[in-house]
Amino acid sequence: ASMLIHAQSWESLIAHTKDEFLETVEEQRGKIRKLRGINKQYEHLLDNAEIYLDEALMALSDKNIPAVERALSRASNSIIQSDSSTEVAYANRELLDN
Repeated sequence: ASMLIHAQSWESLIAHTKDEFLETVEEQRGKIRKLRGINKQYEHLLDNAEIYLDEALMALSDKNIPAVERALSRASNSIIQSDSSTEVAYANRELLDN
């Protein structure tokens, strides 16, 4: 009985974690939608972010959590770089102007 309870708890934790990752992907896609068309210079970064989110979903279906986290991190990085309101985008513009 203890083993069954442990297995059920483990499955519940896995389901919860999967739901959290799916929610993160949807949040990131929402950010991408908001940034689309604002600055054509950064559209390629948003395209990359979409690809990384697709990679995260594929890794999630394979239950490869480290790969999910890496892909989400790359997507987040691309989104941050493409958002003109962040210091990262400002620094990129400064580097390009000089």
